Amino acid sequence: MQRYSIIVLIATIILISIMIGAIQPSVSAASDQIIYDDTLASGWQNWSWNTSIDLDHTGTIHTGSKAIAITYNNSWGAASFRAGSPINTSDYTALAFWVHGGLSGSRAFNVSVQTSDSGGESTQIAVDAASGKWQQISIPLSELGRPSAIARVNLQDRTGRSQPTFYIDDIHLSVDGASQPTPDPIDPTPISPPPSDQAHFYVDGRHLYDHCGERVVLRGVNKMVYWMDIDGVPSYQEIAKTGANVVRIQWLTSGSSADLDVTITNAMEQQLIPMVELHDATGDWSKLQMLVDYWKRDDVRTVLQKHKAYLLLNLGNEVGDWQVTPEQFRSGYTSAIQQLRDAGLHMPLVIDSMDWGKNIDMLQSEGPALIQADPDRNILFSVHMWWPEKSGYTSQKIIDEMNQSANQSLPLIIGEFGNKWEEGAGGQISYKTILTEAQKLDMGWIAWSWGPGNTPQTFLDMTEDGYYNTLHDWGLEVAVTHPASIKNTSVRPYSIVHGTCQ
Repeated sequence: MQRYSIIVLIATIILISIMIGAIQPSVSAASDQIIYDDTLASGWQNWSWNTSIDLDHTGTIHTGSKAIAITYNNSWGAASFRAGSPINTSDYTALAFWVHGGLSGSRAFNVSVQTSDSGGESTQIAVDAASGKWQQISIPLSELGRPSAIARVNLQDRTGRSQPTFYIDDIHLSVDGASQPTPDPIDPTPISPPPSDQAHFYVDGRHLYDHCGERVVLRGVNKMVYWMDIDGVPSYQEIAKTGANVVRIQWLTSGSSADLDVTITNAMEQQLIPMVELHDATGDWSKLQMLVDYWKRDDVRTVLQKHKAYLLLNLGNEVGDWQVTPEQFRSGYTSAIQQLRDAGLHMPLVIDSMDWGKNIDMLQSEGPALIQADPDRNILFSVHMWWPEKSGYTSQKIIDEMNQSANQSLPLIIGEFGNKWEEGAGGQISYKTILTEAQKLDMGWIAWSWGPGNTPQTFLDMTEDGYYNTLHDWGLEVAVTHPASIKNTSVRPYSIVHGTCQ
């Protein structure tokens, strides 16, 4: 009996202990403090300076569906993120994030935190983000001076100059020196040339294809970067917001190969196919060889080869006036094509018509012979439709010329067009007809031009200041609102978005 009582007593004590434990308040372990995960966490704000920030970038991401695209526009620019109220750091041991260095080279920046909006900056920690891959960065708070609170997180350029776009994802303060295991990146592969040394875009029939065999119908704009923003920052990022898949880059033979490399790289960072053209010989047939010599220059050729997988080489802008004969056109470009192929340049060559690019008859008559003169059979022809109504270019005339070119399988794109040739009666161009008919024919086009910079024909500026949110009038139609606009018809090839074939 006594033994039974002892057993009951012990069981009762155990039961009471369990019950007491069950009603005790639980103390949960601290968890990571999220700063960015597809969006800035509640209360956090973008306080960056001299830097373009896209918080909703969907091209190169680590996890989830979005990442932050960062482009330093000027020296010492910074991506800076401010907390709604300072974060007590007593539960955290490290600042961690993932970084992708973009297409090529590396991105150099310093990471620091601040204890207040305007002061209390920590020690700066140097980070070099390698291109072509995601890497995790975890900085112990002890290395940042063990701040008691964090009001801002800064990633500041340390090169003293602008830098191409790179990407940040999954920013957080971590507990116990390590964050939770992170899934493999969704898009670990950057835009980069495929393994084959011969990989490049190519023309088959009248259509353009990427190196994976995907048909590419060009939809984009011209940008006078050489005179306005030579590195394409922030223009390319703004153009990319339209969904464009190509940008035609105005260049001169006085441009350095280093600057050329930067501007092509920056275009590709925004998933824009770069079409580079030389503007020196506009309307001047005598300068054709000068353009060829520039493209053949060793330092320039090295840049072109570096980007050959996605590059379209527009040999020269509107070379020659109305006096260029068919024989001159055929022989001049035959020589140019063969010289460039002999120099090892095998990407598509884009050839503008003469008469300041306007003469489609020259392309229709001499184009087939030039294709045969190219050992690679890799030629696109470009007509500039500065075709006002007063010169007889009705909507029907435009439709007829486009269909004639398509029917003879001429690989034709419309390299320039605007809303009008000049102010006044008859100066209008039937640009809506161009959009609609090009869509029916799967014919590429590139509008002139993003702007600003058209003087005195400011009516050709699609934007007021180069930013997407200032698109207006015909520019807004062409880029966004028309049923056959860039936004509604442009498709970026899978390879330039994901860096690999499907």
